[in-house]
Amino acid sequence: MKALVRFVILLLTLHSLSIMPVRSQWQQSDGLFEGSCMSIIAVDSIIYASVSGSGIYAKFPGENWELSLNQPGQLIDLDSCIIVTAPMRYPHRTFNLGETWEELPDFIECGVSIGHVLFKADFYNVYRSSDYGSNYEIVSQELTGFRFDKVFSDDSLLIIHETGTHKIFKSTDLGNN
Repeated sequence: MKALVRFVILLLTLHSLSIMPVRSQWQQSDGLFEGSCMSIIAVDSIIYASVSGSGIYAKFPGENWELSLNQPGQLIDLDSCIIVTAPMRYPHRTFNLGETWEELPDFIECGVSIGHVLFKADFYNVYRSSDYGSNYEIVSQELTGFRFDKVFSDDSLLIIHETGTHKIFKSTDLGNN
């Protein structure tokens, strides 16, 4: 009887595994041939690629690549907002998946996001914006005398690199400490 129960359980397990959909597969998409890819993100199953020399392209599922913004740069995904930054150019943002873009008033030399919070470094300070780049507050008050050239993040950690001494600073509370 135990053998029969084990056999039925084995059959049910194998059957349930055979009807489960495959969750991940590599799929090839048409590439961009107008330049090299500088940055790439995916938002709501739409792929955005920043291509040097031309701009930001969007690829909606089942469609061809189309130019969304005529300015290449680093792509930053801020939940419901995409921001494009480029050295010595004003950044742009979109809230409608690239249908329209708005120019922002402050340069962002290098920027990252943690959730919906945007961080930028301008070589002397690190700033935080919780309103998608409209306003910023300094979060590096205690780090005077350093020159910041890179800022990195993951889901909860902010890391900044200092140029002169190559020191690394980190914050686990969105730059508060």
